[in-house]
Amino acid sequence: MQLARRREVSWTFGIRWQNVVLWGALILGLPFALLGIALYPNEYASWGGGGVDCDGPAGVVSAAFVAILVYVPAGLVFVRRAVRGRRWGAGLAAAACIAIVAGLANNWANANREASTEHYRQVCLDPATRR
Repeated sequence: MQLARRREVSWTFGIRWQNVVLWGALILGLPFALLGIALYPNEYASWGGGGVDCDGPAGVVSAAFVAILVYVPAGLVFVRRAVRGRRWGAGLAAAACIAIVAGLANNWANANREASTEHYRQVCLDPATRR
């Protein structure tokens, strides 16, 4: 006669902590991603004015940098899951991560283009004009 094996109680309640960390990072990185995409490198030019915004490119780049640090690895994890397991949900999440990173890269390029103009360098970087 064989004794029945007892099931051990799981303290994790069946939760996969990798998924909790992954989705938690995506949710916590979402405000930075939205800021990195929605901020203008030069707010004055977006309003129709001709001024120079010295803080605009730095704000865009800092928000985009944090979001890219979160969304690129997460996108790679989702691509790996989609290819190996052929899961359409992971493929959808990977496509969303790629779209977010593409929007961030576009705005980052616009910020770098704005920061490399001669007018920006004269007004914001030249110490003689800061007085």
